[in-house]
Amino acid sequence: HVLGRVNEALGGGGGEARTIGLLDVFGFESFERNGFEQLCINYANEVLQGWFMDALIKREQAEYAREGVVCDHIEYPSNAEQVSMLGGKGGIFALLDEECRIPRGSDEALVEKMHAVFEKSRPSLYSRARFGAGAAGAALAAEVGPETLFCVRHYAEEVQYTARGWLDKNRSAVRHEVTELLAGSDYPLLSLPSGAALEAPPLSTGQSSRAPSVSGVFRESLRSLGAALLVTQQHFVRCIKPNSTKTPHSLDAAYVQRQLRYLGVGAVLEIGRAGYQVKLPYASFLGRYRCVVFDQPGLLDGPPREAAERLLRAAAGKLDGNPDWLPSREAQ
Repeated sequence: HVLGRVNEALGGGGGEARTIGLLDVFGFESFERNGFEQLCINYANEVLQGWFMDALIKREQAEYAREGVVCDHIEYPSNAEQVSMLGGKGGIFALLDEECRIPRGSDEALVEKMHAVFEKSRPSLYSRARFGAGAAGAALAAEVGPETLFCVRHYAEEVQYTARGWLDKNRSAVRHEVTELLAGSDYPLLSLPSGAALEAPPLSTGQSSRAPSVSGVFRESLRSLGAALLVTQQHFVRCIKPNSTKTPHSLDAAYVQRQLRYLGVGAVLEIGRAGYQVKLPYASFLGRYRCVVFDQPGLLDGPPREAAERLLRAAAGKLDGNPDWLPSREAQ
């Protein structure tokens, strides 16, 4: 409702559609028992983390390269392998869809296939559950069966999953009659999201025409979201948890440091220090610093970029051998 009112107010009468979109990202989840829902949520976090790093570091490095600013030395955490293992061709979700199409497919058979595929190809990201004394899998094995447990090392931390019930959940589909009923509601809260959230989105080129699985719909919605984000001006707010116990007035320094490291915040700060964090359009730069060449107004003529270059050269010349010249301009 609030965003709708803001977008309506920004619409104006100029003919250009201006909107504000707010994306509230799922929190990374790791519980004693993690199932299909947690894998979907954590996969979304992996994808969004990749977009974050792409927007704030990769694109920034490309811009610095065009401007001649050296920043190649900066290293940042990449989760491309995690995204590929989960949602790529032959990944966990693909194996799940494949197992759902087998007449006698089972959760146990799915996990065995994942062991066979990923233990050799992704040993640093995938492993069997551990059942030794004190291991996380020891208590859960008695409840769900050890044959359905496996571990995935996400960009944040390692999470142990149980695949119990995954095939049934992945096959689950909302009946078309239900979506029509909700979409026809007179109550906006029900009618607005129903058609988009419950119906499968259009299939991408090359996808099969068979009824999509729950994970397939989820991944397709993420791809659609990514396409929408590419044409927007993005701003990010990263939330850091002070501790893992939700205790007020308690700061766990090691816990905070680990979050800052795997979220890539340090790399973002480093690339800002390596280049120029504050960026002004050329016209704004000229408006702010034109006082430097008040005695040479002709330097400000022409295209803003060329005028800005002339202004900087003139300032460098006046500073050469006269370090007190710049402070004398502060009053202006």
